[in-house]
Amino acid sequence: MTRFRLIRLLSHTFLPRWIIFFLDIIWLITVSLISYLVTIKGNINNSDIAWLVNYTLYSVIIYSIFFILFKSYAGVVRLSGSTDFFKLAKVTIFSLIIILLIPYFLNFKRTIFINADLNMSVLQALFFLSGTVFWRLTIKELFLFISLYREKKVGGILIYGCGSLGLNAQIALLEKNNTRKKIIGFIDDNKSKIGKIINGIPVYSMYTIDELFVEDHKIDEIFVAISKLNDSKLNDLSTLALNLRVEIRRVPEISTWINGDLTYKQIRQISIEDLLGRNPIEISYTSLNGFIKDKVILITGAAGSIGSELVRQVIMQSPKYVIALDNAETPLYNLEQEMILDFNHLNFITIIASISDYERMQFVFEEYKPDIIFHAAAYKHVPLMEKNITEAYKTNCLGTEILVRLAYEHKTPKFIMISSDKAVNPTNIMGATKRIAEQIVLFYGDKADNKTCFVTTRFGNVLGSNGSVVPLFKEQIKKGGPITITDFRITRYFMTIPEAVRLVLEAGYMGTINQLYVFDMGKPVLIYELAKNMIKLSGLILNKDIEIKEVGLRPGEKLYEELFSSSDVMQKTHHPKIFITMQTEEKINLFEKGIKKIITTDPNNKEDLLILIKDLVPEYNYGSMVWP
Repeated sequence: MTRFRLIRLLSHTFLPRWIIFFLDIIWLITVSLISYLVTIKGNINNSDIAWLVNYTLYSVIIYSIFFILFKSYAGVVRLSGSTDFFKLAKVTIFSLIIILLIPYFLNFKRTIFINADLNMSVLQALFFLSGTVFWRLTIKELFLFISLYREKKVGGILIYGCGSLGLNAQIALLEKNNTRKKIIGFIDDNKSKIGKIINGIPVYSMYTIDELFVEDHKIDEIFVAISKLNDSKLNDLSTLALNLRVEIRRVPEISTWINGDLTYKQIRQISIEDLLGRNPIEISYTSLNGFIKDKVILITGAAGSIGSELVRQVIMQSPKYVIALDNAETPLYNLEQEMILDFNHLNFITIIASISDYERMQFVFEEYKPDIIFHAAAYKHVPLMEKNITEAYKTNCLGTEILVRLAYEHKTPKFIMISSDKAVNPTNIMGATKRIAEQIVLFYGDKADNKTCFVTTRFGNVLGSNGSVVPLFKEQIKKGGPITITDFRITRYFMTIPEAVRLVLEAGYMGTINQLYVFDMGKPVLIYELAKNMIKLSGLILNKDIEIKEVGLRPGEKLYEELFSSSDVMQKTHHPKIFITMQTEEKINLFEKGIKKIITTDPNNKEDLLILIKDLVPEYNYGSMVWP
């Protein structure tokens, strides 16, 4: 009966602070006597008993002062960690110094009060520190043992990697509040480590982890604690976790730890970005050399996926003003609230407007005089634009022409347009209109009297953007499936939204007059594999819990996207992920008549509009056009 009362006591409560305080005091009194006996080698002198009592009382007063100053008693004992032990070390060191210095400066006589003995004080400090750390660790281990005893189904954890990240993950797990999980072992590929014991935990080979091992040890999580794990190994590990019905999580890089410490909550689930099959693109803001600092920045399409991330990254670089322009009221309002709450940025201006409204755009240029324009406004949904050719043309072509012309007329220092891989050999209206937009930028940039640095950036799909395949698959998985794929052979280039924006900023910084930059997005991703990975990350099994269904290509959709055409001449830049596409002068000159037609053609006359688009983009294949 007593045992179960102890279990309930340690499992549902914790030692009150005042109890911890007095336990430390009791231990200090005890070590004072032990230190005295060790110093005099057991020969007790009755005349020194009064001195010992005074010295002990003196020590208690000094140590208590530092207990209160450093709050060494305030931690939860069963969660004691390095921070708590460091506090105890500070208490001990400062107390020892004061105990030795006060009698010296006040010249106390041994017969009246005390004259601290150096050897005894040092022994007292060592005994006190080691003892307080020991009893805290004992209670911590006792609580963990009793907690595991109470739990019939204890979750087991394997940590992949027994380097510094793995060891810190182990500490984070041990310090997690109310943990019911036990670290079963490390997994490592280093043969010299396999079979050894590190921090009391055995090291296993990945090939020994099978269904029987998982069942015997009740494994339900694997933590990846290697900072640079190659893609094939990560995929192998995630496949193993899927087959064994085990959740897989990743320990973040040391640079992202909060105050230099790793907490359990920072250990995140493996995301779809981790399974893209390439290393993420990293760019330091310092490499941009402050080209945004103290400038007026206009961002069109600011409420969209790319536009809003541009706002976030630009605002971190100390611009004079950030003007966020979009015609979507609610998303723009949400972005404004985010800026207020997260950045407290007073120089953030929101403008609701359509870029195809010339008078409104002219007002923006005259009122704010932007130094740099990031043009991210565009219609991008392929099937929807096939049915709404007029709107695609008005925004992607007319709107771009208005912005570029105004930048040219106002001599705006820099204009950066965001294009798409669908502009290369387009088979849909969205791609064709984006290709026209590219040509508009190139045309104005090539004018003899142009003073604006026009830059175009071209890249593929971004993960998690509005209307992209990843949110669609997530929603389909949430509903129990099936996941719909237009064709099992279809591939796409992918990068994350922050990656894409970092490259846009880098290209914008390095760009000179009339350049089109293409981003190296790695290998194209098979959408079928992407769907399987997302099922894997959801803890489901393909064709058992959920199915993938092929529904056929949509109007205007290609099996394979291209980042540049066969006629493009590619040139390297100082950044390994950014290339320049060189446009021939003949191409640009031929477009002069096209600009006049863009301005004068009635966008509501669909037949004339289609003829114009085909004339401006001869490579456009419109055989799959669907008219409403």
